[in-house]
Amino acid sequence: MNFAGFRDASLGVALATTVDTLLGAISGVIQTANRFKPVLNHLNDTVSWITPRIEEISRSTDSQEIERLMNLLNQAKETVDKCSGVSFESLGLERIVQSQPAEIVNDIALWKRKKLSGSLLFTSTATWVLQQVYEYNFLTIASWLAIVIVTSLFS
Repeated sequence: MNFAGFRDASLGVALATTVDTLLGAISGVIQTANRFKPVLNHLNDTVSWITPRIEEISRSTDSQEIERLMNLLNQAKETVDKCSGVSFESLGLERIVQSQPAEIVNDIALWKRKKLSGSLLFTSTATWVLQQVYEYNFLTIASWLAIVIVTSLFS
């Protein structure tokens, strides 16, 4: 019996399912970012409105307390500026979400998306080397990856 055709078809189905799941996750991230944009804009407006009033108060009260408040206000403004500077459009995620899974697979296979194709080639080569040359199990590699992800989240 030759199971090569069955394996290739199941690989295609698994790849399409994975791509659909990834596109759904990216779409969810973009929707979440769009929900937070008004909050960040409101914070920025509030900081801009409060700044002149604190300067007015600083003329007539304790200078150390006002300086502490100004420092807190500046830190809040820097945080808002950092958060509002993230643009998902600049990352190219909008184009990925709007394209069809078959188009993405074609772009990767034809190297039209060089970064994505290169990263896929690198990760698949590294996985192959770890499994075939160093004889690690898939579960070992997956657990290492999970440890790296969890560690990076808390770093």
